[in-house]
Amino acid sequence: MKKSALVIAIVCGLSLPALFSCQKWLEATSSSKVTDSKLFSTRSGFHEALNGVYLAMASENAMGRERVLINDVSCGPFAVANESLYRAWQQHTYNLSAANSAIKSLWLNHYKAVANINKALDELENRRDVVSDELEYNLIKGELLAARALIHFDLMRMYGHTDWGGDNASKLAVPYVTVYGGEPTRQLSYAETQQLLLADISQALECLKEDPVRGLENEAFESAVNGDGYWTNRQIHLNYYAVEALAARVNLFLGNYVEAARLAEDVAQSALSHGLVSWLDAEAMVKQPDVSMRDMSFSCEHLFSLDITSLSQTMLIFFPSIALNTALFYSETAMQEHFVSDQLTGRNDLYEDVRGPACLLKYTASGYQIQKFYASTQSPYKDRFPIIRLSEMYYIMAEAAVLSFDFGKAASYLDTVRSHRGITTSLSSWINMNDSADNVRKELLAAILEEYLREQMGEGQYIFTLKRFAARYEQEIVEKANKGTAVAIYPISNLILPYPQTEITEGRIQDL
Repeated sequence: MKKSALVIAIVCGLSLPALFSCQKWLEATSSSKVTDSKLFSTRSGFHEALNGVYLAMASENAMGRERVLINDVSCGPFAVANESLYRAWQQHTYNLSAANSAIKSLWLNHYKAVANINKALDELENRRDVVSDELEYNLIKGELLAARALIHFDLMRMYGHTDWGGDNASKLAVPYVTVYGGEPTRQLSYAETQQLLLADISQALECLKEDPVRGLENEAFESAVNGDGYWTNRQIHLNYYAVEALAARVNLFLGNYVEAARLAEDVAQSALSHGLVSWLDAEAMVKQPDVSMRDMSFSCEHLFSLDITSLSQTMLIFFPSIALNTALFYSETAMQEHFVSDQLTGRNDLYEDVRGPACLLKYTASGYQIQKFYASTQSPYKDRFPIIRLSEMYYIMAEAAVLSFDFGKAASYLDTVRSHRGITTSLSSWINMNDSADNVRKELLAAILEEYLREQMGEGQYIFTLKRFAARYEQEIVEKANKGTAVAIYPISNLILPYPQTEITEGRIQDL
């Protein structure tokens, strides 16, 4: 990566709670580099630096709007009022100038966030006298390492192969940057890059082992360090259980199903018991007459979310208040297939699913629009953009159970989530659990993939699961779960974003 991508750059249009402004991030020299001696001279300066990392991650051209647009339109069941506007993503014609610009911006902004992380990590080690409390030091370091792992994992999946083993193990992956400034980071093999990813996650978990979110009492920390409440709202920080969930996600991707399920189970049990998350009350949500006051992103279940100021405005592309020629619609066919019609599926439970009728709004003949980020400025649920959810842990456990042929347990995990979405019938009411093992396996895997689609639409996440399923399981499973999806999924290489041309010019190799 070019050195220019390693300059500290923060977008202040997005913010964490106002108490922690990004003013100090803007007190920069003419070369746009932060004045280190001023920013990192106080504990609050390190808080500002950590906030800056989350702000960079939440920017429109990092994990925000543009990534959602690129990832979801590339593989999702969307109809567009003006097809030419999004044809680059739907048809995977990445050579168009608009697509090239977006792909470059996505790449650079992810790596700018990494630069922020590496700079903060350097300063944290050099200024131990500033952050003298051991627990606070570990919290800052753990969150920074976890953020670095999360960003690189997404970059590897967006711009690279889905299978990191076999013939791909020796191929070159995206740069895994662990040093601030200096020479461009050398590309390593997928096998080597994977080890850096796992090492960051492992070290982050070690640093966060005394995270207050685990219910460990530390009165001295609360009175002396957390008096301002900075460390209190752990859902908008990469807390211990969010990092453990990331570890489960990575292990699932690598095919380490037993370990992934173990981690996911601990997250599900512990995050619930310690009060980090709670299940959505689907009935109460639907009964809330004011749609703008509903918790339609299910924020109570977020293990980690980014706090994006004016999220409703940022995601206007999904809302009915904008012009038809720039709107994205969940197609009528997809809505019928996934949420409504028992005539098509024989499954009358789907109409009860709050992810459909409650979170998708009928808008003319074009289809439905996603409302999950629509919220009043007075809503306690506004501006919460999910990155890792509780439900994903149950999907991970379900997939691992299917692959160990424990079909009853797999169905039970899925039914747990479905019951909290308002669905009253069990999977066993429409899957013949007495059928051949191979048929039940396929039905359950298709059900898992379809659950991901319902849960993650509009979040830029579903593409990663779809690519993994398409690479690992039979095509009939993928096609069964993606009924109503007009976008071509195969070949899977269509869903790999090309490196920006500037990176190729600088000598980067996209080893496909």
